[in-house]
Amino acid sequence: RLDSISGGSEALCEVTIKVEDPYGNQASAKSVGEDIVITSVQAMIDGINRIMLKKILKQKNLGQ
Repeated sequence: RLDSISGGSEALCEVTIKVEDPYGNQASAKSVGEDIVITSVQAMIDGINRIMLKKILKQKNLGQ
């Protein structure tokens, strides 16, 4: 999802994404910036990091 926060030549955009890995782990992430492409990539990286964190936490809980 892409939203415009402000208008004009210095407009800010907000990108919200949902990601899912092959095992069904899901995460959503949000990023705000001036460049749509960079902001989208930052949101994607944040989403992937969240899924990886969930996997690590699940593994630690199973190992106890």
